[in-house]
Amino acid sequence: MLQQLKAISTTTSYTLTDMLEGHSGLILCMAVTEDGRYLVSGGEDGCIIWELRRMKIVQRIPTSGIKGAVTAVGWVRREDTIEEGLVYGTHNGWIRLEEVFFQQIISPSEILSIAYEPISNKMVVSNRKGVVSLFPIDPINMKITREGWAKQFENTLPIAVAFDAQLNILVFGAYDSIYVLETGTGDLHNNSSVLHAINIGHAVCNAKQNIFCVDNPLQGCVLYRLNEKQVIRTFEVPRERKQARPKQVAFAESCSIVVSGSDHGAVYMFHRRSGELLQKLTTKNNSWIQSVSTANIGGTDYIFAGEALQDGNSRIFVFQKSGFFVKWWLGAPMLLVMLAAATAVYQNALLILSLPFGLKQASGNGGTTPPIAITAPEAHVVVPATSLSTIAAGSVMGALVLLVVLAAATAAYQNAPLITNSNLTFALHLLGVGKRARVNEKTPEPSTTPETSV
Repeated sequence: MLQQLKAISTTTSYTLTDMLEGHSGLILCMAVTEDGRYLVSGGEDGCIIWELRRMKIVQRIPTSGIKGAVTAVGWVRREDTIEEGLVYGTHNGWIRLEEVFFQQIISPSEILSIAYEPISNKMVVSNRKGVVSLFPIDPINMKITREGWAKQFENTLPIAVAFDAQLNILVFGAYDSIYVLETGTGDLHNNSSVLHAINIGHAVCNAKQNIFCVDNPLQGCVLYRLNEKQVIRTFEVPRERKQARPKQVAFAESCSIVVSGSDHGAVYMFHRRSGELLQKLTTKNNSWIQSVSTANIGGTDYIFAGEALQDGNSRIFVFQKSGFFVKWWLGAPMLLVMLAAATAVYQNALLILSLPFGLKQASGNGGTTPPIAITAPEAHVVVPATSLSTIAAGSVMGALVLLVVLAAATAAYQNAPLITNSNLTFALHLLGVGKRARVNEKTPEPSTTPETSV
């Protein structure tokens, strides 16, 4: 059981610290808010919003019936509050923005991708019938206005969409090309497409760094320069199944790392500039890791990897970048340090207590003291005569030891949630108790949604 929890890695950079349980069926998509406070995961049973500092569920949004499974998620920046608004799309072509806007788009079918651009407040959506739609967003009332457009692609599956630095729209065709559309009209930029004859399972774009990365289900992931649309390098991700499966890709640590899922329960981390494989994280479940997302929470980097189990309860694995007090097993050494410090204080207690006597007698006999007898009910302890300087040094040492104890206690208090959650998760899974230990809410009734095409 321990091997199922502990990540096997080529380095010690990231460590498995949590497993978020609450989904039944496939996890199809994930997205983290800009400030790293919340993660939303979508799947066959709807959406779950997680509060990341406590790693707990704060809201469930079940979808069933005519709406279908949640197949794409995102966050929209609001102007009236620091909170971000949730937007998601479903298998049957429904788009929901917060609790205000909810409707089907033109030619309804499975929503494949959602991208939001905060400067112009525009959102672009693609679906399985080849329709790419642009929606201007009212960021105060959280409504989609009617001043958008929709473009139908023939013989193209727009598996992903994104905005470039000029706010043009990139449309990633699953089997043919990457198209660039004018934001204002939806027309092809320069009336052409680029990068013909490639396979794309997913794509992520960073316009500031002038790069984008696509998942090639047959090979791995490929990094491109955005302006020239030229290949920079290919990151090879091993494949263990005969049928190629799409997997999401993401950037981490200020875009210095490329993260990819896999078809065999592993998450691969590559250095963007050198192409070196930095780390391989796995739970040895051999499950399909279709969804990946990254975040920086309070200065610490995280990677989230979602399972796609057809039968069973899919989990989200949380990998945290290691620090001194990050790994759960560091709780024991920290307690040992505190115990050693307390022992040192106890051993020097008589010396510290003798300071007032030493000061008083030293003032009368030139700095030396006769033996001081301290009588206890169980024993008679005699403290040898000690110079004032020695007593003072011992007192300083005792004070420093107390400061060490205080520092250790402070570190333990600051890291208590992480250590407690990790140890609790480990203990519960080791004992096989409570599959839903991290879920405080009742699981919704099983969805009647038909199986999602992935």
